[in-house]
Amino acid sequence: MLKAASLIYAIFIALLIGILCYSIVLMFSVQLNIDNHFDTKQDLLNNNRSAVEYFKAHYQEMDAKTSVTIFPQANNIETSFEISPWGLFKKVKISSFIKKDSISQIFLTGERHISSSPAIYLRDNDTELKISGKTEIQGDLYISDYGLKKTTITGNSGFYEPIFHGNIFKSEKVLPPVAKYEIKQPEYSELLLLEDIHESFVINAFDKKTKIIEANGILENIELKGNIILRSQDTLTIMPSAHMEDIIIEAPKVIFTAGTQGSAQVFSTHEILVGENVKLFYPSILVVNSNDFPTGRKNVTIGKNSIVEGAILLYGDGIVDEEKNKIILEIDSMVTGDIYCDGMCSIYGKIRGSVFTSSFLHKTEITEYKNLIFNGTVLSTEVPDFFFQVPLMDRFKSMEPLIIKKV
Repeated sequence: MLKAASLIYAIFIALLIGILCYSIVLMFSVQLNIDNHFDTKQDLLNNNRSAVEYFKAHYQEMDAKTSVTIFPQANNIETSFEISPWGLFKKVKISSFIKKDSISQIFLTGERHISSSPAIYLRDNDTELKISGKTEIQGDLYISDYGLKKTTITGNSGFYEPIFHGNIFKSEKVLPPVAKYEIKQPEYSELLLLEDIHESFVINAFDKKTKIIEANGILENIELKGNIILRSQDTLTIMPSAHMEDIIIEAPKVIFTAGTQGSAQVFSTHEILVGENVKLFYPSILVVNSNDFPTGRKNVTIGKNSIVEGAILLYGDGIVDEEKNKIILEIDSMVTGDIYCDGMCSIYGKIRGSVFTSSFLHKTEITEYKNLIFNGTVLSTEVPDFFFQVPLMDRFKSMEPLIIKKV
């Protein structure tokens, strides 16, 4: 009886020891798997960071079309690059993967602003550039052989001396060309009507299908963020209660009412009107480009005390429609970035960047002065290092890529 009981106890103790040993082996195995998992994740992360540098080095070879480039790396890790246009930027998804593990990052990219970009490039239209009043220009000028003249407008600017610091070079008869763009239907998208959206927030990640929202008239009481294209067939008025981040807006005419804030790429066929005290944060782009309207007139206006951080582009047909195209910066407005105007530009605010224009215009109640800057400020020396550049196609083209932001 005693021997049988001892045998049972021995078996029980052996079973406990077996369970304990198995638990130790299992815990060790789990810990090893966890360590391997974290090691793999770290390898993927390191690979993905290296892939970002690879993209920068091969930026010029990768055009803004959907494409995939895969190359094997150490530890059997592979990396893919998916490149597609997002307005005037490139959207780049960089993925590193091994078996079932992967890690991805998505960036908006462009071209880095070059330090040699001029303060002003004025097309050689066989007249001098005149500056008056409190005008200040810091940076190089490209103008006609008629040169630069400081002048006084009777009754307005006699108490001020305009300031210019920089070098003067000869400009060409045409503006430096900019890259053409074409807004295409995304390959994967879903169409929504703004009137059917009842949420106050619509946030769409850039690794999801693009949401195309058809609007009609007024945008208000909503936040739109990410991979979203907002379209309107008529004038679109954006109210201060609407907030945007990284979206694309397409409409014949876009109006930002006083106090509106956000960031967006805006593509208009007719006019963009930025009201007073509006803030369009980096990286915002305002683009007007069309020949479809009967009048052929295209305009961009930046209202008093408003801020635009990014770029403004107004496309035209050179001398053919130069006087029909206008960009106006009102008093105390500020643009950080580049302005490209294939038309006439009126500057009464401040530009921290470069201006490429066919002509300048100053208007009073009784007359107008061509190729005159009155009380305007252009400082090409104050462009932040992290800013992108308008996609120019000749001597001012940047060859260095810029990761604008992670999205």
